[in-house]
Amino acid sequence: MVRLCLVVMTGVMAGTSLPWLRLWLALMLVGSAGVLWMVLRRRERGVRVWGMVTLFSLLSVWAALNLLDSASVPLSAYVGPDSQLAKVRGHVIEPAVTGSPTRGAFVRFNYQPPSTRFILRVEEIEVDGRWVEAPGDLLVRIDEAEHRIRIGQSIEAAGWLGPISGPANVGEFDYREYLSQDGNVGRLTLRSRGNWRPLEFTTHGFDTRQRLFRHRCAERALSSLRLGMDADSPTMGLLETMLLGRKDSASSEVRLAFREVGLNHLLSIS
Repeated sequence: MVRLCLVVMTGVMAGTSLPWLRLWLALMLVGSAGVLWMVLRRRERGVRVWGMVTLFSLLSVWAALNLLDSASVPLSAYVGPDSQLAKVRGHVIEPAVTGSPTRGAFVRFNYQPPSTRFILRVEEIEVDGRWVEAPGDLLVRIDEAEHRIRIGQSIEAAGWLGPISGPANVGEFDYREYLSQDGNVGRLTLRSRGNWRPLEFTTHGFDTRQRLFRHRCAERALSSLRLGMDADSPTMGLLETMLLGRKDSASSEVRLAFREVGLNHLLSIS
């Protein structure tokens, strides 16, 4: 019992003071292999020794994971009521959409150049000249048309970080409510295409691969849906919104009509 307590204490202390996750995982694999080998050779003393090694490394992994998890601050902690300059790193998890920066019933009177929007899963943010972990999702808007953004692409972007604003015009889609339901904590505005750059590495986690597969399926379904139909017709935009979850496809007039009769929630199906 005394030895077991010592193993538990030293394992937790080792993982806390030296959070080398790969080292402790490798040691745990070696210990597990040693236990299996001793069991096959029927050496009880060897099983106990290698079992202690495995338990020690397992507790070190647990302590290191707890330390790393507590060290990261969520991205929402850096999003204040006022916009501020920020530089972040992450990977794109939604297809980029290029269109008018204005929404609502007065979009026809807008003469601003098109902008590009996409969702960025942030991993790090620069604070006082160093990069710190800050997991969270951001709505990124580039005030220019940008066609180089791809799902799964790892990028570094610098712009104005702030909260997501609500609808400014009548009939405008409420992106603040919609994005908050998907876990987006803020908005990053880039003034030009030169405010972002691709990184050498590319993140392809399970969630990213799943979103990429869903995007490809949606593109094929959209191609089939557009067969024999006018791609610019209001009916086509309504079908894209309700069947494929493309929130930007429905025209402002259609959204305003649905809002006036209290059926705007039907356009939020995804």
